[in-house]
Amino acid sequence: MENLNKYYLRLCGWFPDIPEAIVSQLVIRQFEANETFIYKNQIFNHVLIILDGICNVINKTDSGTEVITLRLSQGDLIGVSEHVLHSMRYIASVKSCARLLVAELDTEEFNNWLYNYPCFVNFVLKNLVTRLHYTADLSANCQSS
Repeated sequence: MENLNKYYLRLCGWFPDIPEAIVSQLVIRQFEANETFIYKNQIFNHVLIILDGICNVINKTDSGTEVITLRLSQGDLIGVSEHVLHSMRYIASVKSCARLLVAELDTEEFNNWLYNYPCFVNFVLKNLVTRLHYTADLSANCQSS
C-alpha cells in the first residue's frame, strides 16, 4: 500500500483537537474496486472514515433487487447509524466503486472520541446532517418525477 502519511495528516487536519499520537494509532484499510467489504447483518464492530475513494451503501428490496441508497466519499462515515442505534449488526451492505481507503475506529474508540473531542462531534454531526439533506432532496426529486 502507498505511503499512508498523507492520510494521517488529512485526519489530523480534520480533527485538530485530537493528538497526533492518537490519530496515528488508527488502522488504515484498503479495499479494491467492486469489493463488498461490509455485508448486511454482519456483526457490527467498527466505524469507518472514508479517506479516499467512493463506495455505495446497498439495501435489498423485498423482491431481492439491490438498491443503492447512498453514495459515500472522502470524509463520510460508515457505521454511525449502527452505533447510534446500538445495533449488533450492520443494517446495509457497502461496496467500493473504486479503490477505497478508510480509517477504522472500534466502537470503544469511537465513543472515546465523541466524549473527548468536540471537533470529532462536529465532524460526525456535519456528516449526518449532510446525509439527511441528501436523502430529503432525493426523496423530493423521486416524488416529483
